[in-house]
Amino acid sequence: MLVPMVRENRLRPVTHYPEPEGHLLTDEILILERRGFPWRWVIPALATLLLASVGAAVWLALRSAHSIPHYVTVPVQRTDLAETVAATGPIIAPTAVPLTFKNAGRVIEIDVKVGDTVRAGQVLAKLDPTDFQQQLLQAEANLEAAQANYNKLIAGPLPADITSAQAAVDAAERQLADARANLQAVQEQASKDVALAQASIQTAQTNLALAQASLKSTKDQQAKILAADRVAITIAQKNLDAVKATAAANQSVLEQLVEKAKDDLWVAQTNRDGICGRSKGADCSAANASVGAAQTAVTTAQAQLAAGQKQGAQQIAQAQAQLDQAQAQLASDQAKADSAVSAAQGQVKQAQDALNTAEKSAADAQARAAVALQAARAQVNTAMSALQTARANYEKITTPPSPAEIANAKAQVAAQQALVNIARANLDATTLRAPTDGIITAINGTVGQWLTGGATSGLAANAASGVNNSSSNNATSFISLTNLNNLQIQAQVNEADVGRLKIGQPVSFTVDAFPGQTFHGTVSVIQSLGTTNQNVVTYPVLITIDRTPVKLLPGMTANVTIAVGQKSNVLVVPAAAISFAQAQTASSNQTGTATGGPSVLVVGDDGKATIQPIQTGVSDGQYTEVLSGLQAGQRVAVGVKRD
Repeated sequence: MLVPMVRENRLRPVTHYPEPEGHLLTDEILILERRGFPWRWVIPALATLLLASVGAAVWLALRSAHSIPHYVTVPVQRTDLAETVAATGPIIAPTAVPLTFKNAGRVIEIDVKVGDTVRAGQVLAKLDPTDFQQQLLQAEANLEAAQANYNKLIAGPLPADITSAQAAVDAAERQLADARANLQAVQEQASKDVALAQASIQTAQTNLALAQASLKSTKDQQAKILAADRVAITIAQKNLDAVKATAAANQSVLEQLVEKAKDDLWVAQTNRDGICGRSKGADCSAANASVGAAQTAVTTAQAQLAAGQKQGAQQIAQAQAQLDQAQAQLASDQAKADSAVSAAQGQVKQAQDALNTAEKSAADAQARAAVALQAARAQVNTAMSALQTARANYEKITTPPSPAEIANAKAQVAAQQALVNIARANLDATTLRAPTDGIITAINGTVGQWLTGGATSGLAANAASGVNNSSSNNATSFISLTNLNNLQIQAQVNEADVGRLKIGQPVSFTVDAFPGQTFHGTVSVIQSLGTTNQNVVTYPVLITIDRTPVKLLPGMTANVTIAVGQKSNVLVVPAAAISFAQAQTASSNQTGTATGGPSVLVVGDDGKATIQPIQTGVSDGQYTEVLSGLQAGQRVAVGVKRD
């Protein structure tokens, strides 16, 4: 119950309430006494509680008095105020030079180290000169050849040269005549070979036609013979069939006669048996005679049947022999025909092979003739070209040089001389020398390392001067040479302030390397081209540093203050008062309302602070001009005292 009361009274004044009337307490005690309540123990407890409440109220009142902060204040006053512009930037060396070799090569010597002071012309490092020496020797040899050619052109031809040129023309003419004669001979021989090959083809074609005609005649003749043999076979087959049919018919008739004779014999025997069974007389004898005659007739019929069968078999055998003979004749004639046709076909194939051979021989002859003609024509062309060359050389030797030829030869000498100069310069460039006095600030390489050489980049120049000393930029130059005299500051000034700057304005600056020391200089260059970084536009301003015994170095960051104006007897407050008020209004609830612009905490005689909006003017970084909102003598808070 006491904690909420403390929080509630923390920001309130102590309030005194009237004591409760005594008779009410007495009445309550009497009532409790009547009910048997132990009031003797309650009264001391109530007294203790009352004392505790009074003590808490006193403590809260004291705490409320001590909760008012004790501000550190300064008076608002009038004074002279310098108008300044603040900026930062690196110290640079304007005569810093990034050095590297003109050409690529292997480093064989480094004669300096970082920190050495060198003079202009001093040797810094060397590349392997072997390749460049060879290039110079080659260039000098080419120059000598060009000079000799020029001298020869000016001197004119020698008699020996004219004689030699004429001899070359004569030899070329003889070679052309020989080549043409050879071409004529090759053409004639090629015509003969081709004609002979064509005659062989015609003969082979004739032989092939005769062989093909003989094959056709043989096939026709054998076809006729075989057709006749097949007709004879057909006739013999029909005769055999007829003989067999006749023999079969005769046999059937004879067999019927035998059966009839047997039937007659049986009838005669039956009649005889009946007659002889009745009597043995003449009738029986006549009957026996009839049986004998019938028996003779059977025998005769059987003999005729056997004779007919034999005769039929003989006739059939004869007809079969005739058929077999006809078939044998066909087989024989077929074999003869096959042999004859095969022989004729062999002759045709032989004739076809002979024609193929003749045609191939003709093609080979034509190919050989074409090759020989081509070679002969090539010899003629070569001989003609050689003759033209010899004649042109003779004309060149015997004709005086034209002004254009003399000028061209002279230009060749000049071109070769230029190449010699370039080669000599490249050889000289294998030795890297200091172009100016200075200090070696970086060496990016070792002996034995291969360097690409060539021009250095703008980034390398910036790195050597101190604008940017990153290793990636230093790597584009082999040695950085820096002159530490006439150092400058390249400050970046906000676009809102650059309009107030002028050449010659005084500058003061500090560097972290020398705390507590202030250095001086003047504005020397205000560059017109700004740069944008994260939507902030700044302009580079070069500041010439005054001579100082302190050794400033390129790359150090300078905190610059540029004096751009002076105001006299102006009302000022510390810049810390504005910053403190801004922090207080952002973290706590104070009396008054901020307008969104600058303000200060004005502290009265009672120690209480109120927010006071102000209108500001120029500032030198420590003090800010107050245009309205304050009066001289008022005190503003710049901090809080700590117990």
